[in-house]
Amino acid sequence: MAAVASRHVDLPKQHRNSHTPAVSDELPTSSVIAQCDKIQVFDAQNNATSFGDLYKDTKGKVLIVFIRHFYCGLCQQYLRTLASTFPPTSTSFKAIIIGHGSTSVMPSYIETTSCPFPIYTDPSRQLYNLLGMTANIGMGSTRPQYQTESTMSTILSSLVGELKAGTKIFSGGDYSLNGGEWVCEDGRVVWGHRMRNTRDHAEVEVLREVLEEML
Repeated sequence: MAAVASRHVDLPKQHRNSHTPAVSDELPTSSVIAQCDKIQVFDAQNNATSFGDLYKDTKGKVLIVFIRHFYCGLCQQYLRTLASTFPPTSTSFKAIIIGHGSTSVMPSYIETTSCPFPIYTDPSRQLYNLLGMTANIGMGSTRPQYQTESTMSTILSSLVGELKAGTKIFSGGDYSLNGGEWVCEDGRVVWGHRMRNTRDHAEVEVLREVLEEML
């Protein structure tokens, strides 16, 4: 097994610019992880489970993706890219998606994204806070590879989703709260990336390098 707990794969240089906040990808301490493991997350049926139960007893690799609000068009494109790149039926790792909106909008989100991965939500946002996720609405200066639609089209599709939500428009989560990606192996958090801006999810090439490094 490769020794990866003390290192991480840096963001590609094209994703670093003067608009990128100084955010560390340092792994959380064991104390913080212990606090995170006790926090409850919920599925679309409002069933609760402890965050730690999602990965602690899993042998092998687990990719945990924290998304932005449930109406974010960029995150929806990211999930579709992940699903096409890492289809659950042909990968050696488990993937989990976590948002921070209300469980009431999760069924429509699952339908809209056709996401094949289990989706949970952290409506308390305690996980986001403990793991040091950033809060801003900046887009950065570089368009990510997973953004398959134009910026204008992405904004419009997000607006359409919000309008369709009607009274649930404010149930998708905090519009300024960003997410990130964490990789666990045999129950340990070994790699992490915190989004610097609203379209700064780790590219699939970076995730592939991290996951293959652990083989």
